[in-house]
Amino acid sequence: FDPPPGVVIDHHPTSTRAYIGSPALAVLPSGEYVASHDFFGPGSNRRTSIVFGSGDRGATWSRRAEIDGQWWSSLFVHEGALY
Repeated sequence: FDPPPGVVIDHHPTSTRAYIGSPALAVLPSGEYVASHDFFGPGSNRRTSIVFGSGDRGATWSRRAEIDGQWWSSLFVHEGALY
């Protein structure tokens, strides 16, 4: 198979039966990019979101947070704050 286009932010093996869903992207006032996703499927707990950040316009990404109790969420910036 050909690799996907662009930069892969995260990967989760299908064998876990927990699939990546609810993708979200936001750009902070500083110019930093933020991305998040949750997990769905029979292998997920349906209550965890993962947050990533990029300081180089999406060329590289690092995991910033794992939020328990947050699922099917999105990201947005309002008055300079990330929600």
